[in-house]
Amino acid sequence: MRQQILAMAPVVLLQHLMTVLLLAVLLSFAVFRWRKRYAGSQLRALTDWAERGDIRALVQLPDDGGGSDELNRIGHTINRLCQQLQQVMAERDDSDRELQQLKNQLEQKVEERTGELNNAILSLNRLLDTLQENQHEQVENEKMAQLGSLVAGVAHELNTPLGICVTARSYIEDSVLLIQQRVKDGSLDKNTFSAQINNISEGLLLIDENLNRSHRLVRTFKSLAVDEESDFRSRFSLEEFLQEFAGNNDDFFVEDNTCRIEYNLSQSVILNTCRQTLGLVMGALIGNSLDHGYPDGGDSHIQIHGSIDVTENLLTLIYKDDGVGISNEVREHIFDPFFTTGRNRGKTGLGMHLAYNLVTRILHGSIEVCERRQGAENQGAEIHLRIPLDLDRYDRTMTEQGLKLVINNH
Repeated sequence: MRQQILAMAPVVLLQHLMTVLLLAVLLSFAVFRWRKRYAGSQLRALTDWAERGDIRALVQLPDDGGGSDELNRIGHTINRLCQQLQQVMAERDDSDRELQQLKNQLEQKVEERTGELNNAILSLNRLLDTLQENQHEQVENEKMAQLGSLVAGVAHELNTPLGICVTARSYIEDSVLLIQQRVKDGSLDKNTFSAQINNISEGLLLIDENLNRSHRLVRTFKSLAVDEESDFRSRFSLEEFLQEFAGNNDDFFVEDNTCRIEYNLSQSVILNTCRQTLGLVMGALIGNSLDHGYPDGGDSHIQIHGSIDVTENLLTLIYKDDGVGISNEVREHIFDPFFTTGRNRGKTGLGMHLAYNLVTRILHGSIEVCERRQGAENQGAEIHLRIPLDLDRYDRTMTEQGLKLVINNH
């Protein structure tokens, strides 16, 4: 029996093994089919959720008892992410609403500020128009006042020489009538005739001198009305221009004294300006130095230094003499018409006023008398003259600035 059992044991073991294997296969197949059906439903649920694209809807996975498997964990993770995204989107929507409210408030404030600014601009424009009208009226009043002052000054200046001429003419007439009466009576003698002839000669001399003085005054007064069109622009060398003044000292010769004029330039330059007008200005400056800078006589020394600024289109001439200089009291009124310290010597006070008008109106520059240093005597006068190098370029610059101003105002 033992041998039979030993002989049948392998067969029995094999049968049981086959049975176990068969049961294992059947069980594995059943589990596989169950998991496949369960996983497929979960994957379909994930696919449907992804196709909808609505993160506000949570992922709903079928639960067949495998709530702890990987797909369920993925679904729970997706749901948590969706909830976080929903929270972020809600916060973003709140921020957008607040931003929109702030934007609306800002637009409203901008509209209010724009309205206030427009009102302020209108007020400023009205104020500017008023100021311009007042300024124009003030300028016109100043012009009329200056014209009245000039007319009164000319009338006053002409009154003296013309009055002397009238007096001299009456004096001559009396002498002529006396000679005629003596001739008629036959009582004219040599001494009487010679005396009356001398009186007539003196009267004619007075008339001649005062008529010449009146003529010079009228000529100077006429020069005040010079305009830019009366002197054409030209290109010329500044060095050659100054050389004419330095070489023609005879025009500024005073009695037995000599006038020495020197100049130095930082560099050579060609000017495009009104040459005749600039010559009148230089002549007025030199004449003013000789008339007032050397009351006790003596030789005069005048220096002219020139420097240029090409960038600013500017020529600066520094005029100096070695006379008694100009006091601060005189300096304040030196450009006023008919202001002079040499009235007793027949001076009219129009020379520096003429120079100022020519520089500012024709040459479009500026002229300034420097202040005397305190405690300094006989230091001489120093006058700074600044004019454009090129008047054509100056006109273009002024036109461009005017266009820019118009554009900015609009």
